[in-house]
Amino acid sequence: MAMMIRREYEALKEADASEEKAPKAAGAIAASATRFAKIEADFILLRWIVGYLVAATTAVMRRVFAL
Repeated sequence: MAMMIRREYEALKEADASEEKAPKAAGAIAASATRFAKIEADFILLRWIVGYLVAATTAVMRRVFAL
């Protein structure tokens, strides 16, 4: 994570960002990346839950209607 922050910091400095704003902006970028990683992990869990529910519903429907 520190390498990513440094990379963004250097890119911001190259784009003439001020000395005060560049570290704050790089930190904000890193925080949003962390937030998106958590959302992605939650999405993966939801996909597993939906897959399980579809499989369970299919099994019940097959048993009830003897398909």
